[in-house]
Amino acid sequence: MLNSLRFGEYSEKTKKRETNFHSHKNKGKPPIIFVFLKGLIKAAMLTEQQELHILKKELSYQTSRSGGKGGQNVNKVETKVSISFDVSTSDALTERQKETLFKKYHDFINGSVIQIVGNIHRSQLENKEEARKKLILLLNKLLKPVKKRVATKPGKAAKERKLEGKKQTGEKKQLRKKITDF
Repeated sequence: MLNSLRFGEYSEKTKKRETNFHSHKNKGKPPIIFVFLKGLIKAAMLTEQQELHILKKELSYQTSRSGGKGGQNVNKVETKVSISFDVSTSDALTERQKETLFKKYHDFINGSVIQIVGNIHRSQLENKEEARKKLILLLNKLLKPVKKRVATKPGKAAKERKLEGKKQTGEKKQLRKKITDF
């Protein structure tokens, strides 16, 4: 339906791509953190039950006429789809997830409503699916935990390369000086 690939399920093509992508980090271990979905990295933050509950029960849809390609179809058919999702009244999200969304997302309408618009395609159904995918990807992106940066110091070889580069630059500048001793 919405996502053909779920966390932990991989097609052979995706396995190969991920193995190549993660090969230098995992040394042959299967990747466990990310699933590629049409070129985007998708973190597995919402459970499948949460996604289904949100998509089936907690969204309100509004259609309108969309500009762009379509000829006379644009003037007659309402193909643009706007989805509204109220975070504060959601039954699918936990309190912790709601707090995270309120901290990270600042474009709420009326304080707690996320609105997503789909208007790329010429059919209402495709725009509806596009908007639903955008919403799930946005929620997953916002709910993804931030990885803390580990401070590191440069190694011995890096320090030596830096000094060597500085010496070479200094020698270049010495050669640029005018020769006045005759």
